[in-house]
Amino acid sequence: MTSSTPRTTRSLSLLAAALLLGGCDSDFATLTFERSVLDTTFGDELLPIYHEQLSALIHAQGIDPEKVTFRVAGSLSQELVLSEPLFGGLEPAQKTALQAALKAIVEGRNASLDMHLAIHPDAMDPTEAKARAEALELPREYDAHFSLDHVSLSVAYGLTDLVGMALKGSQSMQSEAVCNVTAHFEPALPFIGLKAPEQEGSPYRHMMLLNLSTPYSYDEIPVEIRFADPAMEALVSQETILVTSAVTDRSTPLRNKRELNQFEFVIGPVGGVEHENAKVGVNTHMDLASKCEHLAGALGRPFSYHFGDSMDRLKAVAFY
Repeated sequence: MTSSTPRTTRSLSLLAAALLLGGCDSDFATLTFERSVLDTTFGDELLPIYHEQLSALIHAQGIDPEKVTFRVAGSLSQELVLSEPLFGGLEPAQKTALQAALKAIVEGRNASLDMHLAIHPDAMDPTEAKARAEALELPREYDAHFSLDHVSLSVAYGLTDLVGMALKGSQSMQSEAVCNVTAHFEPALPFIGLKAPEQEGSPYRHMMLLNLSTPYSYDEIPVEIRFADPAMEALVSQETILVTSAVTDRSTPLRNKRELNQFEFVIGPVGGVEHENAKVGVNTHMDLASKCEHLAGALGRPFSYHFGDSMDRLKAVAFY
């Protein structure tokens, strides 16, 4: 009987020591992102933007950011595991608020992107009588759903550039690379192109293309485009970005098109590049594409949901 008490006391001491050595944090959530959250430039550390934005989001819910720690997890380093102190951690209401704020990001990423198009055939060139008459028979309004797909790069060059290249005996030329974001209509629209008007001073910023007077006439129909997303509408209406299908049309001739299923947001220049008829090396293309991604993401939502590094790349949340 006398020997059992010391043994029990010793067991309790070992248990207390095990709890102490086991750490003081308890995992309570896992955040999964669309891409790796690591900064591999200077070692495998969490990109500062994730730490800054997540800490700010935590603070906005009335939570002391010092109470929440996070670590990178997952084979592709796309997860952040959130932990709280084992004692004196978050209140249930705080966790509920944080979970709601994080899920709002995921819901925003999954929200539908829509636009409304209203064509104005009555504003077409009166000299194009046949095309105008055909266009007047078309439905005037179209509701379209689209998705943001990937970034693409383009360069502008013409006959003068090609002649100059030949005169110099060179196979390469210098041009400015332009960043674009490719978008897809779902379903496709019954047109073959979307472009800016060639005439200056037009009251319409966009024209829909359709073969009306002849099989290859590429007739232009003035159109008003309105984006349902207020931020995207502001970017387009202020001409911060442009909307066109011209980049796609260069690779898919209009004569082969029967419908419009793809277009581009022209984001802006990403620097000069030396190329051979728009062909560049793999490393150069990767560098320009990376710049393009971050340029697109810097526009904010909804582009930041799909491009660049930020909390907007969050795709799933699990609390436990």
